[in-house]
Amino acid sequence: MILIRPLDFEATPAYTLTVSANDEGSPSLAASVPFVINIIDENDNAPIILTAIAQVQENAPVEKPILTLRATDADSGLNGQIKFKIVDQSPTNAFHLKGDKIYAEAALDREAVEQYELLIEASDLGQPALSSQRQITIIVTDQNDNAPRWVGVRAGAVDVSTQSVSKPIALMRAIDDDAGLNGSVGYRLLTRGSDDLFTMTADGQLFLSEPLRNPAPLYRLSVEAMDRTDLSGRSARKVNDFDRRSIEVPFTVIAAMQSSALNFATKEYRFEVAEDAKVGTEIGNVRASGVSGGKVEYFVTDAHSNSSSATGKMEQLTIDVDEKSGQLRVVAPLDRETTQGALFLSVHAVNTGANGPQAAHCTLI
Repeated sequence: MILIRPLDFEATPAYTLTVSANDEGSPSLAASVPFVINIIDENDNAPIILTAIAQVQENAPVEKPILTLRATDADSGLNGQIKFKIVDQSPTNAFHLKGDKIYAEAALDREAVEQYELLIEASDLGQPALSSQRQITIIVTDQNDNAPRWVGVRAGAVDVSTQSVSKPIALMRAIDDDAGLNGSVGYRLLTRGSDDLFTMTADGQLFLSEPLRNPAPLYRLSVEAMDRTDLSGRSARKVNDFDRRSIEVPFTVIAAMQSSALNFATKEYRFEVAEDAKVGTEIGNVRASGVSGGKVEYFVTDAHSNSSSATGKMEQLTIDVDEKSGQLRVVAPLDRETTQGALFLSVHAVNTGANGPQAAHCTLI
């Protein structure tokens, strides 16, 4: 018997033949016998990894596998049995392997790392072993685990000489590190001041409801910033701590007049601060005078940079004023490139003991 073409175990693992023999007598006599030829497997196929991408929600329990790896090998026996290993992972070593299952070393945080790349190797148990590698992407999906953070001013000023009800007094600003609706922030007034004098849109614009009559020096409000997580279709039992996050922030509205007994020494102050100044660094002081009695408090009512002025958006507040002393401090990391080198602050000083509006204004550069 002669082999006339190469055999392939994966295509045909066995052949069934019938062999006949006959003599040359007359009449000729013959006999036949069937037999089977089993092909012995050779380890000529490397495993093929089928898994390419997986998703996992952040904060998922670490005792549960992130994913189960899938691979195929056309060989049989030990030649077709597969084992896996993690060759490399980036940006950090956040996973380990048990058999064909990948587990997280610790709870994943989407806000820290949104996506991981793992280089997986699949090897068979043949001798010699064959292997292959494949890059697998693990995407971390968002859970609403962050409350909004207030990053804007906490005060606004109303010009009592005009008292426009169509012009916003201030724009609230909070940010949320989550994604999608979990990271979209809406606002509402929890207190509206005397006789509901103020109203607020869902995007955080604060307006007068009506002109102020006999205005007070200031009005202390409370604002809620909340994420817009979609709770539709969820029963009360299914709503948990991760479903809706909010913060409550005090907000002050100042009744400002063009002329007042209260005045700053200058209308414009200039300070310099290093870009790498640490949070808490004191950079200067502003002080208003002209009040013989009463109590003066200080508020930042606007913050802009060269870049935010071009876009019309309020700057994240990085320098704030101490309400009691007028001391200016760094309250968030500074970035010269973002602000294009200059930050402009509007500061109001208010005589809170006055019977009516008594405020002064200055600009900080």
